[in-house]
Amino acid sequence: MDTHILLNAANAAYLIKRMRKILVFGVFDGLHKGHLFFLKQAKVYGDYLIVALARDLTVQRLKERVPVYDEKSRRASLLASGIVDKVYFGDKVLGRYSIIRKTKPDVIVLGYDQDELHKNLNDFLNKRGLPIKVVKVSASFKPNKYHSKIINTKLISGI
Repeated sequence: MDTHILLNAANAAYLIKRMRKILVFGVFDGLHKGHLFFLKQAKVYGDYLIVALARDLTVQRLKERVPVYDEKSRRASLLASGIVDKVYFGDKVLGRYSIIRKTKPDVIVLGYDQDELHKNLNDFLNKRGLPIKVVKVSASFKPNKYHSKIINTKLISGI
């Protein structure tokens, strides 16, 4: 008896809908061990990991600097990691969170340093009555060594 299933586009779409979807947000400017540690922690909460990747203009607005790597390069690095299943570019308008309507995640996982996003997301979800669980990971991987701000500052200054 052949138990193999022919996976076509319709079957794949059905399987993805049945999977437990996790959504994370971030810049991921220079994918490093700290990011990989976070993505692996997030993946524990489900089957299908989706990244809402901050656009270059959003990074410029929020962090008052241009990212070292452009959004297309950051997206390619995330997909090449083998941990992430799908990457969407974030909204051009802050606080819209259209990615939530688009992907319908079961869980949103935030990094240890995403306090403001945690507050904003909870407000957004509560106002709309969306029963999506938001988890903030407390562990980080050597944040004094593997944090984009530290790594990118060294890269830019040539240290």
